[in-house]
Amino acid sequence: MYKIKIIDNPNCTFCQKEDETIEHLFWNCEIVQIFLNETKHWFLSNGISIPFNIQNCIFGDISKAFSRNVTNLIFLHIRHYIFSCKYFKRRLTLFGVQKKIQDLYCIEKHIAVRNKKLEIFDEMWNNFTILFDS
Repeated sequence: MYKIKIIDNPNCTFCQKEDETIEHLFWNCEIVQIFLNETKHWFLSNGISIPFNIQNCIFGDISKAFSRNVTNLIFLHIRHYIFSCKYFKRRLTLFGVQKKIQDLYCIEKHIAVRNKKLEIFDEMWNNFTILFDS
């Protein structure tokens, strides 16, 4: 059974400065922006350019919503990481999101091997393997 949590403070869990709306939590919060910039620079330092914009950070790439798109999977896991940190009152860290994305990669690869679809997996994740092969 779920307990209903009564919100006694509408302020953002991370910055405590503004109301915690979806847009604020996943994009406008200054703490989240620092975290997203660190994450973006991690990708860029590995030669991967992903558009970190408000649409992708909140909704993902809507034009690819009905396809197996790694970028959308990554943004989904970034949002889940932000929400988990909010819920458990933890700090957002680059290491934490790197671990979450690495776990996603390993799970997807395990499923592909089990289903004998490693070739499809390799094609989908081709641009991102540099993040995990080191």
